Amino acid sequence: METNRCTVRVFIRGFRLNKDGRAPVLLRLTVNGKRWDSALKVAINPDDWDPIKEKATGEDSFSNLLNETIDSLNLKTRQLKSPIL
Repeated sequence: METNRCTVRVFIRGFRLNKDGRAPVLLRLTVNGKRWDSALKVAINPDDWDPIKEKATGEDSFSNLLNETIDSLNLKTRQLKSPIL
């Protein structure tokens, strides 16, 4: 049985701030060396982002919802067992 190496990275594009000073949040899925980037269609203040943990640092409802979404995406990726590509 072939195993797939799959990683999920979440990061902000800090050099591309919108007019409110927020950076877009992006998701990068890598499967067997092939990358796929997607915007999560949310933006966050760069000061409220922890690049090491790849999560929002705030305690407000937006940060909590964003962190739950990131955790859910990571869990769904780990549960994939069939070949994707």
